Amino acid sequence: MKNKIEELIAVAKKATPGPWAFDKQLKEIFSDVNGRVFIANARLTDTKDLIQKRNDGIYIATFHPAFVLKLLESWLEMRSCLQPFSGRDGYEDVNSVIAKADKLFL
Repeated sequence: MKNKIEELIAVAKKATPGPWAFDKQLKEIFSDVNGRVFIANARLTDTKDLIQKRNDGIYIATFHPAFVLKLLESWLEMRSCLQPFSGRDGYEDVNSVIAKADKLFL
């Protein structure tokens, strides 16, 4: 069975590549990597949710697959660098950080 980080990487690799952007006028999330590719819309029928939908659109566009892949790969690299210190005296903070991250990703 794959661990969580491998699943997240696989999902990000299958998605439309980033960067993504949020068009505030059209209320659409899109990618311009290989020509404009529509991702999703945040159009509203209820104006009370306008600001929240705009914020959600910006958030989703910001955390596009290319960014998430870099973030996850950086985590794997950082964990690999910290691993030699795990379990050693004087490195309790490292042990704690690795254990917390492992709960989330592994």
